[in-house]
Order: sequence, then C-alpha cells, then structure tokens
Amino acid sequence: MKVTRWRQKMGNQLCIKGLNKDQKDRTYTGHDPLIVGRSRSCDIFIADVRSSRQQARFFWNEREQLFVEDLGSLNGSFVNGVQIERTRLHEGDIVRLGSTDFKVQRVDNKEVQVVESIFPQKTTMVKQMAQLSMPSLETMHVHDYFEAIGVTEKLQNEMPQEQHELHRQTRNFATLFEISKAMHREDDISSMLDGVLDLLIKVPGGDLAYVVMLDEREVLQTKAVRNKRGETNQKVSISSTLANYVLNEQCGVIAPDLQNDERFNSSQSILMSLTASVLAAPIIIEEQSRGILAILAEDSDPDVQEADLELLCIVAGLLARTIQNLELQGQREQYLRELESANRKILETQEQLLKSEKMAAIGRLSSGVIHEVKNHLSPLMLADFVAEQYPEDEDIQEMTEMVIEARRRILDLVDEIRMFARGDTRQYNMLAHELKEVVEKVIRFVSCDAKVRRARLTYTCDDNPQLIMDTDRLRQVLINLIQNAADAVEDSLEPTINVRTYTNAGYACIAVKDNGIGIPKELIRRVFDPLFTTKGENGLGLGLDICRRIVKAHKGELLCSSVEGEGTMFTIMIPLNPTELDMGTTL
Repeated sequence: MKVTRWRQKMGNQLCIKGLNKDQKDRTYTGHDPLIVGRSRSCDIFIADVRSSRQQARFFWNEREQLFVEDLGSLNGSFVNGVQIERTRLHEGDIVRLGSTDFKVQRVDNKEVQVVESIFPQKTTMVKQMAQLSMPSLETMHVHDYFEAIGVTEKLQNEMPQEQHELHRQTRNFATLFEISKAMHREDDISSMLDGVLDLLIKVPGGDLAYVVMLDEREVLQTKAVRNKRGETNQKVSISSTLANYVLNEQCGVIAPDLQNDERFNSSQSILMSLTASVLAAPIIIEEQSRGILAILAEDSDPDVQEADLELLCIVAGLLARTIQNLELQGQREQYLRELESANRKILETQEQLLKSEKMAAIGRLSSGVIHEVKNHLSPLMLADFVAEQYPEDEDIQEMTEMVIEARRRILDLVDEIRMFARGDTRQYNMLAHELKEVVEKVIRFVSCDAKVRRARLTYTCDDNPQLIMDTDRLRQVLINLIQNAADAVEDSLEPTINVRTYTNAGYACIAVKDNGIGIPKELIRRVFDPLFTTKGENGLGLGLDICRRIVKAHKGELLCSSVEGEGTMFTIMIPLNPTELDMGTTL
C-alpha cells in the first residue's frame, strides 16, 4: 500500500504535475514507482474513460532520473505526441495517458505530494465504485466512442475486413446516438433538420445533405440543406426521376456512380447534373411518402456501401416520427390558441348578452313604474303651493325648494334610466352659469341625506368660473359622486368628504374626495363599465356610466384615482372655452 505524505525542499528532483481533468494542479514526486490508471488500486487514480485500468508507470532510478513506461495500455501512452513503450523524461515534457496530461518539472521547494510505500501492497477483492467518475454520454462525440473501445487511427488502418465492419457498425451506432440527441434537443423542425444533417454528412461522406418534403400541392419543397462546412445557402437541384423513384417505390437508393446507373441514366436531369453519387431514403409518415433524405457527392464514391444506406434509412425513419410529433405538437398548440380565443369570444358574447338582457329588463322596469312613480310624487306638488303661501319665510322657501328639486331629480332619474336602456337621445339645455352656485345648491341638497350627514362634508372654492352647462345634468353627476363617497366612508372612523372647485390648464375642475376604503387597482379601469358595481345587490352599475356620458356631452372628462385603504377621488373636468357642445347626446 502507498500513502501520500507532504515533503518540502526536494532539491532538483523532477516531479510530474497534472494539467487537466481531475488531476489539474496536482503534483507528485517520490522514490517508489507510481502506477497510473483507471483502477482505484493505482497509486495515481485518473477517472478517464480512455485510459486502461493500469495505464503506465512513473519511476526514478538511483540517479533520480525520471522514466515513464507504458503497461500495455489499449490506447497507448504518449510523450510530446509520440507513442512510447518506455522512455526517460526531461523537464518540460508532456505525458498523455488516455486523455489526461501531465507535465514534467523541477520541484520548486513548495509542498508536493510524495507517494511512498510504508508496507507491502495486498490484493483487494472489492472494487470501489462510489467515487468513480463515469464518462458523460452528453459530451462524447463519435471519435470518443472509437477511442473508448480502443479503435485508434493506427489500428483502423491495420484492421482486417471483419474488424472494419465492426468499426463501421460502431460508427453508425455512435452517429445514431448523437442524431437522436439532436432530434430531441430542438422544438423547431428547421433547426432540428439542420442539426441532424450536420451530423449525418460526416459519416458516409458527401458534399451535400438535404431534406425535401411534399407540400399540400404534392410538390417537393426544400426544408434543409447543409454542406460539409455547415452552410445552408447552396442550391439543390432535385432530379424528378430519382425523387419519383424513391417516393413511389418507398425504398432507399444507393448509387455510387449515378451517371452510369441503369436505373437513372436515361434521365436528362441526372445526365446534366454535377452529382456523381447519391444516397437517398424516403421519409414515410403513416405509410405515405412525405419526403426524401439524401446525401450527394460530386465525385463517384465506390466505397459507399449498403451499411451507409441502412444508416440513412434508419435516420429517415427517425426523422419521420420526429417531424410528425413536432407537427402534431404545433397543431395542438394552434388548436389550444384557437380554443382559448373561441372561449374568450364566448365569454365576451355571454357578457354582452347578459348586459343586453339587464338593460332590456331595466328598460321594461322603468317603463312600467314611471307612471306609478309620477302618481306617488303627486303630493309633492303641494310644495309649490306652500312656497307661494309663505313667500317671506326663508326657511320654508329653502325647504320647499329642496322638495321640488328632489321631485324633479326622481322624475329625471327614472326617465334617464329608461332612455339609457333604449339608447334614446336626450336634449341638453346649455346655458352660462357660475360653477360655485351650482355646487353650493348640490351641497345643500345632499345635506338632507342621512348617509351624507354622517360624514364631515366640506367645500373649498379656489376658483369660480362661468361655464356653459346643463345645470340639471351637472347637478345630477355631482350628487351621484357625493352619495357614492358617502357609501365609501360608511365604515370609516372619521368619515370625510371634500368637494373642491378650481381651474387647471383651461379646464374647470370639480373634485370629490373621500377617505373611504378605496378601490382595488384591478377594478379602477372597470368602474365606468355599464352594469359594473362594487356595491353588490345595492347597486345597478349605471350611475358612473351615465355620469361619464353627461360629462362627455359637455366636452369634458370624468377621471378616477384611488389608493386602496386610503380613499378615492373623482374629478370632473369641463373646458372653460368649448368650441362645440352637443345639444343632444345618446345616453
């Protein structure tokens, strides 16, 4: 058994330093021989699939000269790129064992690993596997497979025919493995085909590889073209005679000398083409020929064999299944998109139908009750008589004015809902009025509302412009906003509603702000939608939509801003100098 000790100041003795893999930056020296290999029993274990279990031996002679000796390894040991059996090493030499490199250098008085024998080595019957680093198939390439089984370039040239066939089959297996990885790596058909052709063209050898597929008109269309350099801008001239043969017979074609092939030498397109040899296989999907996979060469290639055609046919079969799966995946994704779109349209249509049905029901209801409402409001007509009887009493005048205003508002509201449901046009009475006067009348009117009285209602007048407006309609908007604010602050400890008038950038503004619960961000954009309400069964969802229509008839805007948990503010903006005003609008 050998153990690693630390030794300092080794003088000028040569040592070996790992340059890559798991031996990178590890330095070894000593006096006893060091066996290197893939076995855990070796003095220096290397997790290298290309090395043998006992690859080579480093040893020092009595004059402390360093030697390396190959132990009959499968892939050989190399010094400075030359295969050796046994040789002396000098400073700067590079030793390659498998695919692991070591460099010979002088000990520089730094700590190095010294491997010494402290008692005789005993044979172990247990092979340690827990920490064995296995090769990664994901990173291996074709030449890796050959070297892994000991098929070096030199050995290939010395192989008898049977071994050449084994080598060819191994090559095809390795190629199929990498092609299979390429097929599963891409979701796009074009990218997948490029990757497959790049791998395939290197195996049988050729100048050009391509895939053509039949379109819906049964015309062959080029899907992918790759040459040996991986370029795709080369044009492909497809012989109709060859293509029809492959597609109709559903069999592969091998033609090492295409120009003199009896099957195709009567074809003018083949005689005029530059193609000298060809391998072609049909791409068959659900028993129907859908395309062709082919490899072309500009020179005759008598070395092309049936095994190459077998490989091409296998790849064509894999391509058929992969293309079909990718097409089905694309169709499924398209169906899902169409289904989602159709479902969205159904929901939108259903929502519109529900809205239309609600509007129709509201219209029928308003038409049915308007007569009854007018009858029940008849006693309020006495307010006019009372006002005439006590013209000097200011309190009675104010009270009767509020009663008359309430009666008119009820009648207008019912009539407005009916017109809204029918889509009729309402005429507006646009006259010049002072904004402050209109707002103050609204403040007095809503002060009789029990919910409004519960809150502290304040009014701030920064500016008092004169506006062209329909005072009845504008009062209706302002009353609705204040009552909505009263509903919002119902659960507040100190409910507050502030009304403020001011001018800004050519607009007269009326802001109604509360300190209520606020409106969630995702619902703010819907507050003006017809029939949308946050009041549950207590609201119809018509108030704000009607308010916005009235403000738009004044060429203005109704804006909403809210912070959830802090409150909401609605702002009416009406231009100070409108160019045109609608005398009638659709509600």
